[in-house]
Amino acid sequence: MASGSDTHHTLRDHDGFIEELYHLLWVKNINGEPCPDVLVPDVVIYKYRIPAYWYFTGSDGQLKRKNKGSIINKKIFAEFTKGAKSPSDVVAHHISENEDASPGQPSTTIQYFDTRTLHEFLFHKDKHNDGCLQKFIKPKGDSNSMIQAAWSPQICLLERRVNLQRLDATRVPLQQRCCTYEGGEHLSKITPVRGTLLPDKIQQLCWGIVSHVRTTSHEHQHISRLLLNFKCDDNDQVWLLWCSSVRLSQPEPTPGGSSSAQEPLGLHHHHHHHHREPVCLQVPMHTPERHPQRADGKAICPFTESALDGAQEYNLTFKTIIEHSNRLAAQEGQPDAFKYHVPPLLLRVCPDLTPARYAGDRGNPMFLFRTVLVSEDAYLEFTAGSTPGYYDAGAGSDPLKSSLGSSGLRVASGGKGMGASASTPTLPKMRIGHIT
Repeated sequence: MASGSDTHHTLRDHDGFIEELYHLLWVKNINGEPCPDVLVPDVVIYKYRIPAYWYFTGSDGQLKRKNKGSIINKKIFAEFTKGAKSPSDVVAHHISENEDASPGQPSTTIQYFDTRTLHEFLFHKDKHNDGCLQKFIKPKGDSNSMIQAAWSPQICLLERRVNLQRLDATRVPLQQRCCTYEGGEHLSKITPVRGTLLPDKIQQLCWGIVSHVRTTSHEHQHISRLLLNFKCDDNDQVWLLWCSSVRLSQPEPTPGGSSSAQEPLGLHHHHHHHHREPVCLQVPMHTPERHPQRADGKAICPFTESALDGAQEYNLTFKTIIEHSNRLAAQEGQPDAFKYHVPPLLLRVCPDLTPARYAGDRGNPMFLFRTVLVSEDAYLEFTAGSTPGYYDAGAGSDPLKSSLGSSGLRVASGGKGMGASASTPTLPKMRIGHIT
């Protein structure tokens, strides 16, 4: 166990950038080792706008931390640009939470750098937000990709998103050819996580992280939910990039009345609790339902009522529909309009969805990642708001009206229902950072 100032890092329920997880993974367990088998790219954590911590994976595969004297811009630039073959190669990205984010609406910015822009960031640019600077891991394949793992003790849900542009497509702006989850859905696509080796590996990593935090954290914290971001490199190594959501649970009391948090993980654990075998599921990749159909049997878009011909149809997730509804409500000055009732846009797809069921499912990844087929116009309308600066829905128009034909996308007000639990994890909104 580490001592002194290294033990004060604790987790809390949060959606956004979870800086504390790096510290807890580095803290040594009873065997004097950091969290086993977890590969973390070089990551520099900023405090009060200056680099404070530098974590990296050593040649022995263990997570290490550099001493304070080595955390200077000159050494950071040299390490992060090592291996770059051209000035246009992506070498790093900066992850931070926005200071202007609305309360309860976490917003995380990811800004990518090539050699020139990294030098500008390190030596000339003010760091308005702390966050972290992380070395870019070249993905397997020609396009940038990321795997999100939504973990709980009962299920591990995986989703991979791949950018539509090649990383070497230098005519495309840097942010657009690198973004995955932080960009609009029209800039990337969902691809299946095939096979069993990768899902099993990620599930084992998640369990290892949870176990390590429980045994080494000062308060023996129990993690009940995690949203982790991974990447596979050319050598099929799995790298943990960052954590974007965490939920904690209270430890169950033992029959003797003491908290099980004081008991080391794995010692007599199965004598006191019924063991439930975890399940690792991939995001369902089946063909989404088509709602509804015309008399001639052709599927139509539930929002524009135009025919879906196969070439001009797109998969839209329930998560995107909910986020778009929240954006429209916020523009109308009602950011909590859909906290207690179902967004009308979602009712166009699920007309039988009750407020009580919605309150229970709104934090469920299996529900959020369900998809529906929509037209190109509807897809652009729903995804435009998640990528500021790339699409203009029309200045001066009513923010609660869609430009999608006569059907209109209108947010209704009123209605009451059951609210979601405060402990329900949410997938934080993200946007692309721009270089000024």
